Amino acid sequence: MRTSALRIGLRSVLSGFVARTALDRHNVLRAFRPVVARADLDPRDWTPGELRHSFVSLLSDSGMSIEQIADLCGYSGTTVIDGVTGTSSDRCS
Repeated sequence: MRTSALRIGLRSVLSGFVARTALDRHNVLRAFRPVVARADLDPRDWTPGELRHSFVSLLSDSGMSIEQIADLCGYSGTTVIDGVTGTSSDRCS
Protein backbone atom coordinates (compact mmCIF):
# COMPACT_ATOMS: atom_id res chain seq x y z
CA MET A 1 0.00 0.00 0.00
CA ARG A 2 2.79 2.40 0.92
CA THR A 3 4.63 1.87 -2.40
CA SER A 4 1.61 2.62 -4.59
CA ALA A 5 0.75 5.71 -2.53
CA LEU A 6 4.33 6.88 -2.86
CA ARG A 7 4.30 6.28 -6.61
CA ILE A 8 1.02 8.16 -7.07
CA GLY A 9 2.17 10.98 -4.80
CA LEU A 10 5.48 11.36 -6.59
CA ARG A 11 3.81 11.34 -9.99
CA SER A 12 1.36 14.08 -8.96
CA VAL A 13 4.06 16.21 -7.37
CA LEU A 14 6.42 15.85 -10.32
CA SER A 15 3.74 16.42 -12.96
CA GLY A 16 2.91 19.84 -11.53
CA PHE A 17 6.48 20.64 -10.60
CA VAL A 18 8.14 19.74 -13.87
CA ALA A 19 5.66 21.75 -15.91
CA ARG A 20 6.89 24.94 -14.24
CA THR A 21 10.54 24.14 -13.53
CA ALA A 22 13.56 22.80 -15.37
CA LEU A 23 14.03 19.09 -14.74
CA ASP A 24 17.39 18.68 -13.07
CA ARG A 25 18.68 16.63 -10.15
CA HIS A 26 18.08 19.32 -7.53
CA ASN A 27 14.52 20.06 -8.63
CA VAL A 28 13.62 16.38 -8.74
CA LEU A 29 15.01 15.88 -5.22
CA ARG A 30 13.17 18.97 -4.00
CA ALA A 31 9.89 17.51 -5.26
CA PHE A 32 10.76 13.97 -4.16
CA ARG A 33 11.57 14.66 -0.49
CA PRO A 34 8.08 15.73 0.63
CA VAL A 35 6.57 12.65 -1.01
CA VAL A 36 9.04 10.38 0.81
CA ALA A 37 8.27 12.14 4.09
CA ARG A 38 4.52 11.60 3.56
CA ALA A 39 5.26 7.88 3.19
CA ASP A 40 6.81 7.94 6.70
CA LEU A 41 10.32 7.45 5.34
CA ASP A 42 13.30 9.66 6.13
CA PRO A 43 13.97 11.78 3.02
CA ARG A 44 17.67 11.96 3.90
CA ASP A 45 17.90 8.18 3.52
CA TRP A 46 16.26 7.86 0.10
CA THR A 47 16.87 9.06 -3.45
CA PRO A 48 14.64 8.35 -6.45
CA GLY A 49 17.20 5.84 -7.71
CA GLU A 50 17.37 3.98 -4.41
CA LEU A 51 13.60 3.81 -4.18
CA ARG A 52 13.36 2.56 -7.76
CA HIS A 53 16.06 -0.07 -7.08
CA SER A 54 14.16 -1.25 -3.98
CA PHE A 55 10.92 -1.36 -5.97
CA VAL A 56 12.55 -3.51 -8.67
CA SER A 57 14.20 -5.80 -6.11
CA LEU A 58 10.96 -6.36 -4.19
CA LEU A 59 9.04 -7.17 -7.38
CA SER A 60 11.78 -9.55 -8.50
CA ASP A 61 11.89 -11.26 -5.10
CA SER A 62 8.11 -11.74 -5.24
CA GLY A 63 8.48 -13.68 -8.50
CA MET A 64 7.39 -11.08 -11.05
CA SER A 65 9.04 -11.54 -14.44
CA ILE A 66 11.71 -9.05 -15.46
CA GLU A 67 9.66 -8.25 -18.57
CA GLN A 68 6.73 -7.16 -16.38
CA ILE A 69 9.05 -5.18 -14.09
CA ALA A 70 10.66 -3.43 -17.07
CA ASP A 71 7.22 -2.52 -18.36
CA LEU A 72 6.15 -1.11 -14.97
CA CYS A 73 9.33 0.97 -14.80
CA GLY A 74 8.86 2.30 -18.32
CA TYR A 75 11.83 0.54 -19.91
CA SER A 76 11.63 -0.75 -23.48
CA GLY A 77 13.87 -3.73 -22.67
CA THR A 78 15.16 -5.73 -19.72
CA THR A 79 18.84 -4.72 -19.75
CA VAL A 80 18.54 -2.26 -16.85
CA ILE A 81 16.40 -4.67 -14.82
CA ASP A 82 18.94 -7.45 -15.43
CA GLY A 83 21.57 -5.23 -13.83
CA VAL A 84 19.45 -4.59 -10.73
CA THR A 85 18.17 -8.13 -10.20
CA GLY A 86 21.26 -9.98 -11.38
CA THR A 87 19.16 -12.10 -13.71
CA SER A 88 18.93 -12.41 -17.44
CA SER A 89 15.71 -12.78 -19.41
CA ASP A 90 17.40 -15.63 -21.29
CA ARG A 91 17.98 -17.56 -18.06
CA CYS A 92 14.42 -16.91 -16.81
CA SER A 93 12.71 -18.23 -19.93
